Parts: sequence; structure tokens; C-alpha cells
Amino acid sequence: MELNRGKQAIASGGGSRSIANHVFHMINRETQTPPSPFEVYYKLHYNAKKGWLNY
Repeated sequence: MELNRGKQAIASGGGSRSIANHVFHMINRETQTPPSPFEVYYKLHYNAKKGWLNY
């Protein structure tokens, strides 16, 4: 699996959850507003220790 994972062009830190599920959990509870596309992209493709996961 590690070899196949290394072949992917774009890395993602989203885990096994779908993007829609990530968006659902990022909805602001007070105002019921969904996150912006940039906020979702940032959450899925940025790691504080490694930086941007895309090459």
C-alpha cells in the first residue's frame, strides 16, 4: 500500500473521511455557515510540521 500511496500526484491529510464529511464537521455551530473552499483545502493539505503536502 505504501508503494501505491507514493504514486499519487497530490497528497492529502484528510484520512478516511470524505471531503463532504470534513465540511460538515467544520460548519460554524453558532452561525450555521459552511467553511470557505480555502479553509477546507488548507485543512486537508497543510500540516504545521511538514508544511504544504502538495508537491
